[in-house]
Amino acid sequence: MEILFYDEVEDWQMSELNLACFDHPYSREQVEERIDKDDRVPDWGGELYAKEGEKLLGCVGVVYPKVRTKEGVRKAAGIRNVCTRPSESGKGVAKHLLERLHDIIEERGVRYSLLLTSAFLIAHNLYMRMGYRDIHKPTVGYKKVEDGSSRVRFEKEKNFDYVHSAYSESVDGLYGLVEREEDFGRAAEVRGVPDNDLLRIAYDENDERIGYIRFAEKRKHLVCDEIAVEKPADLSRIFEALEGETDGRDIVVKFVNPNYRDFLENYGFRLFDDLWEVIMFKDLENDMEESLDRLGVGDRFHVGIYEGY
Repeated sequence: MEILFYDEVEDWQMSELNLACFDHPYSREQVEERIDKDDRVPDWGGELYAKEGEKLLGCVGVVYPKVRTKEGVRKAAGIRNVCTRPSESGKGVAKHLLERLHDIIEERGVRYSLLLTSAFLIAHNLYMRMGYRDIHKPTVGYKKVEDGSSRVRFEKEKNFDYVHSAYSESVDGLYGLVEREEDFGRAAEVRGVPDNDLLRIAYDENDERIGYIRFAEKRKHLVCDEIAVEKPADLSRIFEALEGETDGRDIVVKFVNPNYRDFLENYGFRLFDDLWEVIMFKDLENDMEESLDRLGVGDRFHVGIYEGY
């Protein structure tokens, strides 16, 4: 088994592997576009491939997001796209790739490694054996839609500077993957997720911006995956406007910002975090307990929608 970089494999090989694991084709051109437009992607592409003969057996990727700790902002390794061809499952391909990737991460002086995954996956057991630990599950809130009215209106705008500013204010005092890159909007356009078309800027009756929200109608429910306001008092106005506008039965808020928990509960949302989705963590210097404390794991830990990878 050879371990290769992205520029050592063919597009058709990448596409077959990605169609098997992620349901979409892939190419070296796409990797190079991400290198150019996403500052978190290293110049070597951040992708390793296991190959035997002409067949790719699996792959693993990494980006380098910023993580906010009690000691300041640090570069972390964000493990992504762990994939094994179905016919090679259970043969140690993913373990071999992760071990090589950990070596590269350590060589570059990065200590913290994060995985955004699902406890439902068989691979979750592999990650545990390799020293990763579950540290966070995102909180979800939901409530029935009630009659609402507000003079707040939503405009479909990709005002990334404003979103960056409002978001940064909304995560004040939080830790984890909350440091938004300046080029977050461009990076999302290249990757295709999160969908920037879901962004709405909220304006009051004086045509002043008061915040923003990302939402979409899904299965006759309104689903919001991020919201930020300049003044906490404006949260109720935004939700009143949503309730007055939607034909959906329920409003769902995913990835609940810990700074907004109290408001959401008082507004009538029921919150829970009993989900398969999980954030895993490994300290490559093997000082797990101290590192978890530095990361503020617990009620003040958060992962922004654009900070996921």
